[in-house]
Amino acid sequence: MSTMVIGYDVEDRTGSDITRRFLSKASELHAELQAPATLFLVGITAENNVEAIQRAKEEAPFELGSHNYSHILLKTLCQVKGDGIVEIAQGGSLGQLVAEVDKANTVLEREFGVKCRAFCSPWGYYRGISDRPDLLHLLHVAGIRVMRTWMRNAQDWIPVDYDVQPFFYEPQGFPDMLEVPVTVRHDCNWPVHYGFEPQEYANPQEFLDYLRSELDYLHERDWLYNAAQHDTTTIEYDPDMVIMRGLIEHARRIGMEVMNFTQYYDKMRASKQ
Repeated sequence: MSTMVIGYDVEDRTGSDITRRFLSKASELHAELQAPATLFLVGITAENNVEAIQRAKEEAPFELGSHNYSHILLKTLCQVKGDGIVEIAQGGSLGQLVAEVDKANTVLEREFGVKCRAFCSPWGYYRGISDRPDLLHLLHVAGIRVMRTWMRNAQDWIPVDYDVQPFFYEPQGFPDMLEVPVTVRHDCNWPVHYGFEPQEYANPQEFLDYLRSELDYLHERDWLYNAAQHDTTTIEYDPDMVIMRGLIEHARRIGMEVMNFTQYYDKMRASKQ
């Protein structure tokens, strides 16, 4: 059965009220629709918003996952732009990443009593971390079993082809670790425009109409739709959460399941047995 999983990157580290405003609106929406979702928390952001996160978790069907402690990248990116210019975004050392993952998990357990199973990497990477068994081992030891790390194409850019669907890291020796890629257009480019060049949209409603067509395409093939948004871009460009409301309502109208990441992991594990 086709499925939509929802994951929010909660990562504002400016000291503003963006995260609290986002959590308030997201909780209201998800409580009303009773739609599960995963909040992928940057550890620093979680420490600065403990009460708001706890309240959101009590009010809406949210689970808490990790987005690293201070948003250090797992891998170095070489982004190839349209003009051929390559920009480098540096990944952390293995030692830094061990500390990042452990500190983030410590925050989740200390503040919210959560033993983390779901992880979203900062930025995302081509092929996820299928080429990095050392990182898979790091996350596995930390208790991570479902992750969102494949979010870029061979140019380290967005989007990823639709047919890159969830898979277990079995060839790498981690058959109980599930990758849940992001293949659809998401909110990373909202500061420039809704959608991606050359097609642009004037407002959230027009962009939602386009995203519904992507949802239909994936549903017809019994594939996954990974809905990815951030606290920052949501508040700045779609504060009423028109897009997410419309996606949830449309998914249910066409018969897609709506899940958080751990629910989807459990479904996929059960299908292997």
